[in-house]
Amino acid sequence: MKDPEDHLSWHLQLPTGGPGESFLSPRSCVSLGELSEMRGRSLYAGGRRPAFRLDDEAFADPDHLDPYAYQVLALRAGSVIGCCRLVPLVSVSTCGVEALLGREWFNQMLSDLNTKLYQTCEVSRLVVVPEHRNGILGLRLGAGIWATARWLGLCTLIAAVGTREHQDLIYMRAGGRPVPGLGLFPSELFDDNLRIFYFDIARPAKTLRPLIDEMTVVMKLENRLQ
Repeated sequence: MKDPEDHLSWHLQLPTGGPGESFLSPRSCVSLGELSEMRGRSLYAGGRRPAFRLDDEAFADPDHLDPYAYQVLALRAGSVIGCCRLVPLVSVSTCGVEALLGREWFNQMLSDLNTKLYQTCEVSRLVVVPEHRNGILGLRLGAGIWATARWLGLCTLIAAVGTREHQDLIYMRAGGRPVPGLGLFPSELFDDNLRIFYFDIARPAKTLRPLIDEMTVVMKLENRLQ
């Protein structure tokens, strides 16, 4: 049987704007508009999330954090079939988790987790097209994000994780933990109840470590300057 991950190419696309921009950044392999269309089409889910379909019948997920994000991309035949992004908190004025909690509770959460803003990043928009969701593509994307956070010298990763399809259990197996004292946050946009997770980047799950090392090599992080 043919491996469903045959002929995939992996890319780490650096931020296109803001403090993360670098003259070392290669030309983007995927435009943010193309990425928005892929995510919108997948997240629409046959009408379950109607906000991702526009009045002209096109699909889009135009999120303001994209220009400041490190995007881990899986491509096949030049088209994105999977993506996930990492946003260093020092690069943006606010992030998705802060929008859910409010600034005061968000700052208290960082203090409780014994982490600083400059040490922390948010992961979000882990999206795989429906026809490729049966393999480990999502896990590889997560490992790629973890490898990127490690490469950037960050300590803590935070995320708002859906629970309707038990995504939170998958994140726990990868080494994530729910932030103590926080409940679920209903999201009309995603038609889900979100739970806030945190990850100690220095302590991934043992089963994930080989994949993180593999993605470090695949994305050529060992030879790239920050």
